[in-house]
Amino acid sequence: MVLVGLCYSDYYLCVGHTVFNIVVLKMSSMADGPGMGEGYEATKP
Repeated sequence: MVLVGLCYSDYYLCVGHTVFNIVVLKMSSMADGPGMGEGYEATKP
């Protein structure tokens, strides 16, 4: 059970991080227009 819980939390964190990055990228691309490179650089850890 513990192993399944850890895998699930890892999956949840990964998906959440990916969704967050996509949302930030979409927002920054809407704000900046073609300047998507800057928005992508900002989301890097």
